[in-house]
Order: sequence, then C-alpha cells, then structure tokens
Amino acid sequence: MNYIDMEKQLDTITGGLTQELEDEGAIDKRGNAVDIVKFNRILDRMIDKCNKILQQLEIERYDPNSNNLVQSRIQWLRTIRGIRTLNWHTGTNSDREEKIVIGSDYGSLRDVFKDGAKQVIRLFGFQKKPVSPEHTK
Repeated sequence: MNYIDMEKQLDTITGGLTQELEDEGAIDKRGNAVDIVKFNRILDRMIDKCNKILQQLEIERYDPNSNNLVQSRIQWLRTIRGIRTLNWHTGTNSDREEKIVIGSDYGSLRDVFKDGAKQVIRLFGFQKKPVSPEHTK
C-alpha cells in the first residue's frame, strides 16, 4: 500500500467528521461539543479504525511515510477529543503562540526582540565567553 492509497483510506475514515458529529447531535453550529459521550464515542471509533490500519501496516511491507501519516491522523483526532471542539481558535489556550504575535502586550518591536532574545538565551544558554589574554594581543 503506497502513500496515496493510505491517504485516501484515511480520508474516507475522517472525511465526514463534522457531518457525522452534527448528525449525532454531538456538536452545535459553532463546532463545540454539546454531548461529550457521543462526541468521544465517534472520535474513538475513528481512532480505532486508524489503529487497525496501523496494525495492518505492521504486518505488511509498507512505505515508512504511511506509518507517519496514520500516526499524525490519530494524534489529530486525539487533539480534537482533548479540546472538545472543532473550532481550533477557541479550543486552544496556549499562550506560547500568542506571545509571538505583536499585540497589546508589547509596546514596540524592540520589546518583542528583547523577549525573543531572552527566550533564545534561556533555551540555548548563550553567554559571553571571557576573552583570554592571549587573544587580546
């Protein structure tokens, strides 16, 4: 099974996610979960179908990218299940991405640059190295 066939098979499983959730009455018009039990049941069913494909790939010879494709689709479904909405902007509460954008928290680009420089120093530990007397001559 090649990469394109795998993608088509996964699209048949998860392609009608929104419609299936709406038909069951699990989400409202905005995409937020109304009935958590139905919402989780539908997503768990799709995750189980993807896991069966993953088991099939372990038995047969496969393209390594197909395994990554299935794993990413399973992770996508688990993320939707965790935030309980199809509307990503209201479901994610991560401040990490919001701090990158210039907004009301920052007065100017200089503040953004300073904050970014602090993040880089904190992550990589860049420090000024003392210059030895040999190199100053």
